[in-house]
Amino acid sequence: MQRRWTKARQSHFCFIGRQAEQAVADAQAQAARLAAEMLAARASSEAMAAELAAARGQLKEQAVQIGKLAVEFEQARLYSMRAIDDARGETRAWRERCASVEAQAVARAREDNILLETFRQLAYQRGATIPAVLQKGPK
Repeated sequence: MQRRWTKARQSHFCFIGRQAEQAVADAQAQAARLAAEMLAARASSEAMAAELAAARGQLKEQAVQIGKLAVEFEQARLYSMRAIDDARGETRAWRERCASVEAQAVARAREDNILLETFRQLAYQRGATIPAVLQKGPK
């Protein structure tokens, strides 16, 4: 019976040994898979880091370009504002000049009318005939 017991023990220990060997083999396989996954993750991380560095470089370039564009836009805006202000000033000057010329024309027309009336009165006093349209009284 002891032999049986020993054989049973041996058989049990063999079974446990095989299970342990299988567990070790499984652990080694899992470790190999995890190592491969870690290498892939590192490669992916390095690729993403390179992509991030490139994106940051592009961002810096674009920020510089946007800064230049903002400066150009501000200069264009200031130029436009000055042009608008100049146009308003020129319009104001022309408006004042036109008003002055119109006032001079009105004054000149008054003087011409006064002078014309004076000459007409002198002509009538010296015997010129008065047109029917200008005569007073019943027609």
